[in-house]
Amino acid sequence: MDEPAVVELLVLREAISWCLEFGLSEVRFEGDAKVIIDKINQSDTRDNRLGAVLEEIGHYFRAHHGV
Repeated sequence: MDEPAVVELLVLREAISWCLEFGLSEVRFEGDAKVIIDKINQSDTRDNRLGAVLEEIGHYFRAHHGV
């Protein structure tokens, strides 16, 4: 995974955290790093550096009915 994709993943996690903190439930996230979107949709957490972050984000989207 290249550096811009890593940054986008971390920003997405922060945005999700912010939404949870403020009780926002109907939020749309957009991104332009296809590799990130694909990994989340496929529940692909094999990346050693980012597996935990991908898993955390995937859990959020599964709990809230999709990405």
